[in-house]
Amino acid sequence: MTAHLYLINLILIENRSKTIFVNKKIFFLLFIVLISFTEKVHSQSPLDSLEIYNPYSQVDAIRRIINNRLSILSGENKTLINKYALQIENAQKSNSINEETTALIKSGDIFFKSALYNIALNYYMSALEKFELANDPANAAFVEIKIGRAYYFYDLVKLAKEYITKAYQTLIRTNDNELIAYANFAMGTVEDNSEKSRQYFNKALDIQKRIIRIKPNDYNTKENLSAYLNANGQITQALKIAEEINNKWMIVLFLNNIGYAKAFEGKYVEAINIFNRSLKISKAAKLKGLLKNTYVDLSVTYRLMGDWQKSAKYREIAAFIVESLYVEEFSIQTSEMRVKYDTKKKELENELLKKEQIIMKEKIADEKLLNYFLIFTIAGISLTTFLIFFSRKKIKTANKLLDKQKKEINEQKKTLESLNTSLEKSEEKLNIAQATAHLANWEWDLTNGEVSFSKELPHIYGVDEEKIKSNFREIISEIIHPEDREQFKRYFYEDFNEMKDVESEYRIINDNKEKWISAKRIAIRDENRNVTRVFGTVQDITESKKSEEARIQLASQQSFTKQLLKSQEEERKRMAGDLHDSLGQDVLLIKNMAQLALHGENLDPFTIEKLNQINDSTTDIINMVREISFDLRPAHLERLGLTETIISLINRISGTTRINFSHKIDNINNLLPGDAEINFFRIIQEIISNVVKHSDSKNAEINIFKMDNSILVEINDDGKGLKLKTQIETSGGFGLKNILNRVEILNGELIVNSHDSGGTKLIIKIPV
Repeated sequence: MTAHLYLINLILIENRSKTIFVNKKIFFLLFIVLISFTEKVHSQSPLDSLEIYNPYSQVDAIRRIINNRLSILSGENKTLINKYALQIENAQKSNSINEETTALIKSGDIFFKSALYNIALNYYMSALEKFELANDPANAAFVEIKIGRAYYFYDLVKLAKEYITKAYQTLIRTNDNELIAYANFAMGTVEDNSEKSRQYFNKALDIQKRIIRIKPNDYNTKENLSAYLNANGQITQALKIAEEINNKWMIVLFLNNIGYAKAFEGKYVEAINIFNRSLKISKAAKLKGLLKNTYVDLSVTYRLMGDWQKSAKYREIAAFIVESLYVEEFSIQTSEMRVKYDTKKKELENELLKKEQIIMKEKIADEKLLNYFLIFTIAGISLTTFLIFFSRKKIKTANKLLDKQKKEINEQKKTLESLNTSLEKSEEKLNIAQATAHLANWEWDLTNGEVSFSKELPHIYGVDEEKIKSNFREIISEIIHPEDREQFKRYFYEDFNEMKDVESEYRIINDNKEKWISAKRIAIRDENRNVTRVFGTVQDITESKKSEEARIQLASQQSFTKQLLKSQEEERKRMAGDLHDSLGQDVLLIKNMAQLALHGENLDPFTIEKLNQINDSTTDIINMVREISFDLRPAHLERLGLTETIISLINRISGTTRINFSHKIDNINNLLPGDAEINFFRIIQEIISNVVKHSDSKNAEINIFKMDNSILVEINDDGKGLKLKTQIETSGGFGLKNILNRVEILNGELIVNSHDSGGTKLIIKIPV
């Protein structure tokens, strides 16, 4: 620039002679050359000029630029990916879990920011597995939030919510404020209730503001603060911090949010300038996913401006980037599979080479030995003949071994060929993957009544495409479930200017089959706040609804079973009290009266005999009442505790059966709450009862152990065996069913190991 100004000033100098005039012409030529050179030096790169190409006629050029210039496996990303791959390999060799998980998470973050979410999930899942094996719940929860975030960006919101909710419950119990803030922020992103979501975001921001005072210059602290400010609507401050720490991914994300808001406020020029800045940053940082979003935002902005040509152009470029993402993700996965294939092949080849070398060494050694024997043939033909025979025998054995090894190698090669065939099939499957989404979008232009929709929409509704175009509201209304038609009318027939952005679920009936549909709608307004267009999506959620109904039914059944068992226990307690306090006392009174009568004078032998019989009978009845009361409600449970009550039960039953019972029982008192103790006792009682009634065993062993976070029950017998499922289905009683129900109520596990030859082992694990 300085050279240009200098030459211009020279040209403008007043020339008063021919020499000066000639110099002026020379300087002018130099000026032209310098301008040409400068323009060549500062010409646009192919990536910067991507928007110049026609997306309909110059498809190959656009694809070549996107694939070559925006690949994640290039530039700084490639360097980092290779660096972390080496760190993972070295950490695995040295068994360093911290170094390995750190490299796995950083690798996942790179692929996440590049919108290759499936590959990012593979790295995050590997890190999660390491933390779970190391029993590190806090770090495991931290990774679960990253997994949830990847699913959220993948539009799998349900899965995202499951992972984030589970992680939140773990992290809020820690003493780490940064993790607590992170957990609240994550919950806010998946919370359906807007008020609760705002509360989560506010809490995260309040905690992070306190942290930033302690660590004002920490990169991660500033990065999190920027994210939480954005979530709370303070996007300008968020952008300022993101620019300060030079986090390009967040800068583009915030710029796009600002630009999108500007576009829908009608400030189209400001929005386009912001999006152009986003384009420049996304291209430089190879943020392919955000670049795609920016092109989509530009498309929407130009569509709002009425420039459909540019809108379609940018939408088409975005589609090329989406295609590139699929191709690159598949290429990376294919490369990983190819590396595994080549590694396995190389290992087999090395193994074969080693075996062949061993065999060749043996052959060479045998041949040398044979030569040595031939040198000393003069020493005796008999000795030489023996040695030759011995050597040939070894060679024959070696050849057989070599043939065997070759056969094994051929089998391994067949296995590798099978793997290669599977790889090729997976490539074919990828080509049809996009046809299974069950998701469609539609747009309704209220200014001219025109309706447009994707090809999947007629398939979801099961209605002809032309019929939907003619009058889509009436056509779809006809197949709406009668109970949902009123809701559908409110959804599609309300006053347009009162229309709001809503989500709805309704049912349709097609070919006598019922489907559940999830619908979302966004209303676009003009500067006078009148609705001009409506955008929406529909999705077939029938399968997920069925799963949800099944879970609700199962929960209802479990709740009913729990209440039923509780009612049974209350009734047993009442009956036990009535037996003890009423019948037991009455029989005891009779016994006492009989004993008093026996002390009377002038009793004849017949009366004495009958009074003794009454006394003995009442004693038997009292004992029977006590046993029934114990079975209905063991009083020992509250007086002596769970451990002694179980031991008392075993000892009592041992005296009434031929089965030899042995036991080893740890002290498990006060590990379970009151209702849970009763359920646990009933489980043991039912199992022992089944052993006595049905096992035909001679010996039985009952062991109860107190573990770190659970109670472990092991019950063994040498009887005829137990087929749990068959006996539950065919049994007329409720014993086995009650055992399973009570184990489920206690959130436990039941494992039955039984053989037709005899013997049964029951293992029950109850968490405490």
